[in-house]
Amino acid sequence: MPAMERLAFEDLREPGATLGAGVSAGFLAGVLIGGVGGRLAMLALRLTSDPSLHGVSTDDGFTIGRVSLQTLFLLGVTAGLGMAGGLFYLVVRRWIPSRWRIPLMTLFFALVGGAGLIGPSAVDFKRLLPLPLAVALFAS
Repeated sequence: MPAMERLAFEDLREPGATLGAGVSAGFLAGVLIGGVGGRLAMLALRLTSDPSLHGVSTDDGFTIGRVSLQTLFLLGVTAGLGMAGGLFYLVVRRWIPSRWRIPLMTLFFALVGGAGLIGPSAVDFKRLLPLPLAVALFAS
């Protein structure tokens, strides 16, 4: 019986490590790219836009020109989305040839993320300038 328990534990070691790596990588990507990168992108857009926009609320409820505790909420949301993205990648990667994984997943997440962020009536994309910079920062 102990040999059987040891075998079951060892059988789970490799999938557990793979799952841990996917979730951890997704967490880091979400925090660093989505959270910190998102805040830096908004800073760049604030600096290139009309100063009268300082204090205006974005579509996501953030105030342009102000760093607050909402940033922690943003980091939490982007970390969760990153972990979900890491799990999604682990599920679909077996169907994608290894040389195409990074380009296809980058394109997929850019399109899905861009579709979720960019809207024709969005304050973030109507008033923050230049528009090509805003689209490039948030859809890539």
